[in-house]
Amino acid sequence: MSDLQGHLPGDPSFRRVSLALFFAGFAMFVQLFDVQAVLPELSAEFDASPASAALTVAAGSVGIAVSVVPWATLSDRVGRVPVMKWAIMGSGILGLVSPLAPTLELLVISRFLIGLGLGAIVAVAMAYLAEEIHAPYVASAASTFVAGNGFGALFGRIVAGLVTEWTTWRIGIGVLAVVAFALAIGFITIVPPSRRFSPRERGTARELPRAFGRIFRDRGLVALLVSTFFLTAIVAIAYNYVGFRLLSPEFSVPPTLSVLVYAVFAIGSATVYFVGRVVRRVGRVRILIGAYVAGASGAVVMNATHLVPLILGLALVTMGAFTAQALLSGWVPQHARRDRALSTATYQLAGQSGAALLGWGVGLLFGAMGWAGVTGAIVVAFLLALTLVVTVLREVERSDRT
Repeated sequence: MSDLQGHLPGDPSFRRVSLALFFAGFAMFVQLFDVQAVLPELSAEFDASPASAALTVAAGSVGIAVSVVPWATLSDRVGRVPVMKWAIMGSGILGLVSPLAPTLELLVISRFLIGLGLGAIVAVAMAYLAEEIHAPYVASAASTFVAGNGFGALFGRIVAGLVTEWTTWRIGIGVLAVVAFALAIGFITIVPPSRRFSPRERGTARELPRAFGRIFRDRGLVALLVSTFFLTAIVAIAYNYVGFRLLSPEFSVPPTLSVLVYAVFAIGSATVYFVGRVVRRVGRVRILIGAYVAGASGAVVMNATHLVPLILGLALVTMGAFTAQALLSGWVPQHARRDRALSTATYQLAGQSGAALLGWGVGLLFGAMGWAGVTGAIVVAFLLALTLVVTVLREVERSDRT
């Protein structure tokens, strides 16, 4: 890595990095989760179960999961920025084609291919920030990227749902594909080139087994990987199936109004901004404990049979998961002083695997046990993540400060 000092808050370059990564995060989550708002419509049009319809969401996560390590390896050789530029443009083009899929199977395949492209942003963005931003401010810059994720997911879900209610789901996700493509162009235009990146010209592929060995021998990194497996799954589980819950006879919320529940995402994104400002003063572990307790409590509240408590519970779940992800995603590249890009990619691999496997699998639980199966799974996931904080990550935070 170059000895050049990283970008500092107040520098025009710091603002360009932050805005570019906000665009990338926004575009990524618009494309990844726009179909989540139209799962009931997909289920009806293709005569599919909720779990089968949710495969359109899981497929994108699987695409990301299987591509993050190859993208990270490639970025070690050719650079972070070129890889992100190629991938965000490619996924943008694929997004324009996706709404034309005539069958559920082809739609799932198209979402998988989009995920393959988006995997580059997931794999490389945090490594890019860790290299280019002055170390004490990486967490703050990472919170901007995560906030872009949240606002993109919010925008995608609400716009897809509302446009679908007025027209069709194909037009709904088609409109968002155009938005994502425009954001891809914006990212390519303003993202600053790397100043502190040092390429690894040879041996990257041969070194992968040894690098993975180093990652999985690090108790702190393993705890972070397992944590994101559960946290990313929590968001997928909650938002995959809350639409079905609201449309059930117990609530009978009109489709137009049920879409607005996704506005809760704005609360999660706002929380991320706040956390980015206080983390240096309060500490990661204290905030994580509070986030997990709040999230698990919210999942319990979501069992209420009245709309207001359900939405309040969903807000707590969202705030807890978003807060934790903002902290953990910035922690990984700082803790992993070696194999930074691969560690970040493996972290994202773990998260997207959780979203795909549990996001789909809890659909089967939903079919067998009803809504209690969904909320119970969320509570268990939060409690397992909390156990990792208390048993491992508290010690890791102390050692990282020394």
